[in-house]
Amino acid sequence: MDNTIDPVCGMRVDPGTKPPVSTYRGERYFFCCEGCRERFVTEPERYLEASTPVVPTAQAAAYTCPMHPEIQASMPGACPQCGMALEALL
Repeated sequence: MDNTIDPVCGMRVDPGTKPPVSTYRGERYFFCCEGCRERFVTEPERYLEASTPVVPTAQAAAYTCPMHPEIQASMPGACPQCGMALEALL
């Protein structure tokens, strides 16, 4: 896995910008935001086993961008502002 790809949302991260980081089993992983880092720290195996970002399986009424909460959609997809995967509002 490319450690410059946020394992939670799939966004490309530039380590030179000093993004949030976590070390797991001797590997450093970079994150687009603190929220993604916190999700990873609680369940690292969940995100490392998947080859793509984890998509919620529960049906949600709305989806939103973790970085741009004003973005709302009725189905999963990518944020039109940053490209990050939309997350279910449960």
